[in-house]
Amino acid sequence: MKFSFIIVYSNTKGMATFDTRSWPSRNYELEKKIIIQTNKLLTQIQSIPIEKEILLMDQSNDFVREGSMEDLQIIPTYQYYLENNLMDDFKIDLHIGDSYERNIFENTDQNQATAIAYNHGISLATGDYFVIQHNDTQYSFVEHDPSTLFYEFVDYLHENDLQYLTIDKKSIKNRDYPEWNDKIEYYADCYWFFCKSDFYTKHNIWIDWKRGDNNHLSTIFCLNNNLKFEHLPGYYENGKEEAIYWWKKLVKNKNELQTHIFKEKVFLYHYKGGTGLASLNLKGLNDVD
Repeated sequence: MKFSFIIVYSNTKGMATFDTRSWPSRNYELEKKIIIQTNKLLTQIQSIPIEKEILLMDQSNDFVREGSMEDLQIIPTYQYYLENNLMDDFKIDLHIGDSYERNIFENTDQNQATAIAYNHGISLATGDYFVIQHNDTQYSFVEHDPSTLFYEFVDYLHENDLQYLTIDKKSIKNRDYPEWNDKIEYYADCYWFFCKSDFYTKHNIWIDWKRGDNNHLSTIFCLNNNLKFEHLPGYYENGKEEAIYWWKKLVKNKNELQTHIFKEKVFLYHYKGGTGLASLNLKGLNDVD
């Protein structure tokens, strides 16, 4: 059984291009922290004693790897191809129903660039199960055994007839699309998302970006087709009282990292900074479990 970890990396160059109001220029000190945190996560995943591949989708084609990681592939992706006028060479063997610009860099935004990078990774991954996650996450192996945790996810998926597991519960930002109906209360994203390798191809869906944030289509499709899924407890995007409860119950790190649990035990911390880790300069890089 093989697991494909699909992670998107970008530096502040893309953010400064897509969002000049918030990012008038690149932040090179922050980029150093992004590199540190991304390497920290990759090193942790490399240490997990399971059959795996790690696909780092490199939006800027400048990621600096720390040490040797035999399961790691660093793959230039969408933002890099677009910026360098190489889109004729950019191929994704995956159905994407949302259109995207192939030539005009200014018409792209960070949401779209990230989603297409994930789709690129999905089209290349060869595992039996996909772990789709942001680089601002960190596993906790204090209460979970790294040699068994991912097999537990597999068993949980099958025993409960689930299409996916995720930590996300994104609030509704956009109802202006044809799949909307009042059954939808919240959505998945890509912070941490676990599924069978055929989830997207079997259902002819993709990691979307036009319905508020990324990967909302996975939740929409499952709800509209009476398929089961589960959003694991912990800090939720739309939580309010729910978020406050889990924050008080679980957050022990002074960085106030969002905490997520599986089988009543912490398994993941989240810096909540996005693929560009925009908030890392405020939270620092203190070690977690």
